[in-house]
Amino acid sequence: MSPNMTLPDGRSLHWCEYGAADGLPIFQFHGTPGSRLLGLDSGEVASAGLRVVTPERPGYGRSSAHPGARLADHVSDVAAVADALGISRFHVLGVSGGGLVALACAAGLPQRVLSATVVAGPAPADGPGFWAGLSLTNRALFAVARYLPALLPGVCAALALLMRDRPGQPPTHQGEAFRQGGAGLAADLRMLTRAWDVPLAAIRAPVFWWHGERDRLASPAGARALVARLPTCEVHWVPGAGHFIGRDPALAERMLGRIREVGRG
Repeated sequence: MSPNMTLPDGRSLHWCEYGAADGLPIFQFHGTPGSRLLGLDSGEVASAGLRVVTPERPGYGRSSAHPGARLADHVSDVAAVADALGISRFHVLGVSGGGLVALACAAGLPQRVLSATVVAGPAPADGPGFWAGLSLTNRALFAVARYLPALLPGVCAALALLMRDRPGQPPTHQGEAFRQGGAGLAADLRMLTRAWDVPLAAIRAPVFWWHGERDRLASPAGARALVARLPTCEVHWVPGAGHFIGRDPALAERMLGRIREVGRG
């Protein structure tokens, strides 16, 4: 059973934790869709000197839905988990849609976030380059979320019927994302396609951005426009790579290496 807590508003928030209690703390935010079950090996994480906490956003897995949540609410949830675990300062790492949460934490918790790593992250839907080169599926999902929001719950519920775990099947990262139907995915898509209430220019922690040059799920053109607005950003473009660059062990080690170099501040 995953660790969990009851928040002041009565919601339940769940996460998984990997590694050693005294390891370098990293809060890792899953993609869109996703869940707390990232399948990391706790022994390997511990031997790498890390402590990885993967909170589950509202509506995914076992975390209660939070209708109307803003990015500031996600930041507050992360701070609450960190407080519960006794972690005062930490790194954040956001994969795909989780990249926006990582940036929001860096902006909203400047005294606590040591660095922010974004892996194949999205750009604002109202900014330049967002739609460039996207796959037909992602283009359609983002278009529904942005321009036909009344249809979004039904679309996400239909996807949940296809993607959720089957009865008797052990829980999986992707299946847990749809445990509550499409609630988590719909909330994420709304968050990603509406105006971002994140003061990007105010981020002072180091930002490490990693992106495949042939990504069709998060536009490289949009990412180029976004990183230009981040004053502390170090960008790593991966030639010939698509969206799932974090699955490359050598590349993942390079990403973690940059975080280790920052250390505990």
